[in-house]
Amino acid sequence: MYLTGEEKAMLNGESGRLVSEAMRFLVTLGDVFEAERMIDISYTNIGMASRFWGKGWLTVELVEDAIKQGVKVRVPSTFNNCGLGDPSTPETIWETLRVSEEAKQRIVWENEIARALGIVPTCTCSPYLICDTRACPVGSHICTVESSAIVYFNSVLGIRTERDCVASLFAGLTGKYPAHGFHLDENRLGTIHFKVEEDMTSKLDFGLLGMLAGERSGDGVPVFSGISHPDTEELMELSASLASSGRVTMFHIEGITPEAHDLRAAFGGKEPSETVTITRTDFDAMYDELSDTEGNVDFVCLGCPHYSIYEMQKVAELLKGRRVHNGVTLWICTSPATAMMAGLAGYADTIQNAGAMIMTGPNFCTVAGPGCPGPEYSFSHPEYSVGAIATDAAKQAYYARSNLRARKVFLGSRDQCIDAAVTGQWR
Repeated sequence: MYLTGEEKAMLNGESGRLVSEAMRFLVTLGDVFEAERMIDISYTNIGMASRFWGKGWLTVELVEDAIKQGVKVRVPSTFNNCGLGDPSTPETIWETLRVSEEAKQRIVWENEIARALGIVPTCTCSPYLICDTRACPVGSHICTVESSAIVYFNSVLGIRTERDCVASLFAGLTGKYPAHGFHLDENRLGTIHFKVEEDMTSKLDFGLLGMLAGERSGDGVPVFSGISHPDTEELMELSASLASSGRVTMFHIEGITPEAHDLRAAFGGKEPSETVTITRTDFDAMYDELSDTEGNVDFVCLGCPHYSIYEMQKVAELLKGRRVHNGVTLWICTSPATAMMAGLAGYADTIQNAGAMIMTGPNFCTVAGPGCPGPEYSFSHPEYSVGAIATDAAKQAYYARSNLRARKVFLGSRDQCIDAAVTGQWR
């Protein structure tokens, strides 16, 4: 791989050992994918998975020594990890979530390290809702974690990123990333065409479409036609579900997303490998695969990906003057920044007065968090089950049985989920 003088200097340790190790990892990654050069990135959304660190690439001692030397990230960076690491977090929160002492210490340390490295602690799986993407116009290169965010950045915003984990920290420390994958024009072209012959009338429809297309696309790039005027939340739902049932990193919608003003542009003038027609029958079959039909509800979880402030407003309207049923837990998951705005707007009081809990930070994620309910807890407690869960997110419904050992899963609209939380029944 060709390296500039600046990149060679970082690799040779002129900016310290941590930056040298970061560049060494990125060069190795580039060699694996036969990248010819590095590219400059303008933003990183970092996941600090310290429990996976080992000898050589990254160790606790190496990071702490770098911080003592004043090392900081080189580009604007946000933190995807959980928001429980603040020293002011009440002990009761840790106890309520049944977070182990080992996980608690890890979370607190990761948050301290992120702040010391100059990473902004946004603590959300939907950073595009709150970070300044004006610094990243269409065609910009970034590095991010979180599967749904990766798909959203690539597809809806036209910002170029690969699927990354620890590489996101290394990219932030160097401002560099190997030029491969979805950073290159030729890899961003559509591969399979989905003709949607049914009106997309709800967020649920977009979740079901993502599940259908992700399953069929694998790691290809689906192109959708027949969709008009999707809103932000619907595009978030499509991004999340595509990355769940398949290995999708990017999609196009004809006439909607920035790199697909028509089908010819989406496919680069080439023919798709396959054209698939999607009808209401397909939606119904996928819904039946994901959701049970009726029964008692134990747990209702909304906000996967994290809810926007407008969704928080809708929840407050639905809960006004109502009360969550005794024996039912209702979580509304969102970013700390959105939770703060909900407080300023009065939505938080309405939601909490109804007996619901506003959960902030990715730790409150039943798909990936270390708390309870969450896989880190359920996998280490074989006897645990979340019971019957209701959600408006296809991604959450897809993972609920495996990650939470849910006995029943109910997937529906936000209104249905709130009604279930209030009545204790799914209808």
